[in-house]
Amino acid sequence: MRNRITVLIPSYNRPATLAVTLTGLCFQQFCDFTVAISDQSDSGPVYQDSSVQTAIGLLEKKGHPVCQLSNLPRRRLAQQRQFLLDSATSPYCLYLDDDVLLEPFVVGNMLQALREEQIGFVGQALIRYVVQG
Repeated sequence: MRNRITVLIPSYNRPATLAVTLTGLCFQQFCDFTVAISDQSDSGPVYQDSSVQTAIGLLEKKGHPVCQLSNLPRRRLAQQRQFLLDSATSPYCLYLDDDVLLEPFVVGNMLQALREEQIGFVGQALIRYVVQG
């Protein structure tokens, strides 16, 4: 059985922020989703970082499969997003930048808005965080 939502995360050289973003997904109230990470980092896949692997392990223990993809050579964000979209198997997708921490209700609220309004696209206001280091 496929998941209802695929969370699509493009990444480039930011393992610390990606780890926080993935950890935040672990606490979503809506649980029927999978995650696809597409990486274009210069120095090896960002998802091989130990903090990212810990977050991936937590997601998978909570029942959220995580697909770890490399998309090289680097060809800019639009191509990266299309690459992710092409990998999705769910009827709904959520693009999520690798520096965004979602409140626990966001994924469920966005799906509810899509269904109730019978529309094909919905956005969400957010506050970005910055990891110092």
